[in-house]
Amino acid sequence: MRTVGACLPLSHSIEALRALFSGASAAAVWSHLRWEVAVALGYALLAMTLLRFFEKRSRANAALELM
Repeated sequence: MRTVGACLPLSHSIEALRALFSGASAAAVWSHLRWEVAVALGYALLAMTLLRFFEKRSRANAALELM
């Protein structure tokens, strides 16, 4: 479950908040936030790729839906 949770959005942000409230250093907080930005960029890349795929597919079929 830990590996799946690491890929979910907000998991690293929550860890950063926990570290911040427990008095961790700024470097520990920034490391969690860097991972959160990486996850967000990964999701954005996946979304753009799927959007392009669906757009090309709908133009090829002259339809608005895939079904």
